[in-house]
Amino acid sequence: MDTSLILKGTGIRGVSLHHVKAELVMFKVDWEKTSITYQRPEGMVATMVQGAYPNKTLVLHELIAGGCANLNIKIQLQDENHPLILRIYLRDKDASYREQKLAILIKETVPVPLTHYIGELEGYRFAITGFMPGLSLRDLLLGDVPHDLGTIMHEVGLILSRINAHEFSEAGLFDKELEVIGCKSSDVIKFAQGCLHNKTVLSVLSPEVISGIQKAIEQYVSLLPADDGKHLVHGDFDPANILVNKIDGLWKVTGILDWECLTFGM
Repeated sequence: MDTSLILKGTGIRGVSLHHVKAELVMFKVDWEKTSITYQRPEGMVATMVQGAYPNKTLVLHELIAGGCANLNIKIQLQDENHPLILRIYLRDKDASYREQKLAILIKETVPVPLTHYIGELEGYRFAITGFMPGLSLRDLLLGDVPHDLGTIMHEVGLILSRINAHEFSEAGLFDKELEVIGCKSSDVIKFAQGCLHNKTVLSVLSPEVISGIQKAIEQYVSLLPADDGKHLVHGDFDPANILVNKIDGLWKVTGILDWECLTFGM
């Protein structure tokens, strides 16, 4: 039986189902489960919005599908022309401050949503950010809407170079204030090895798999970030976090989202 087919939207023919599955993994298809597995407490959205805009009325809100760890809710306030995003951080609360400060730093060269407000309610950190219209590049590539892939990817490459052009004083990690916490490549190796001893990891992965990961760390240690990697890296730069929109008949990149994993690199 011939399992080859045409991969929608790419113009690539003769693709096996094995390669299609690989493509779906690469594009994080069905990874986003927060809208299914997490239920918001009744009235939470309205209360959060009221805390940020006490003199405004929430007209409507809808959960945006996607997001592996956080909730993104599109909100519309009365007498406002443009919607906003209510972003609830379920994994890393401090990412809200990092994303806010980073947007201010790179907004002139990279299309990013600006954060207007950060608050906390019943232990939940949330932010109100600007809404950026469009659909994810992942959805465009996996769909059947005609597009010029070469032109889009050229623009993506230019934006990636602008991100990488931001250089800091030393290599390390960012704290909530976007200040650098210095660390060396050896610290990264220790962290990776330490994760293999985590209780959750030990309860889920077999000793054989853990051993295999350990060997991979040792074998590919040269590929880990060097101590002189001082350039800004998104950390999760893939089609699921790249927004595109059709403007004057052409698909354009309109936003780079989800900077929760930002770090340093070459």
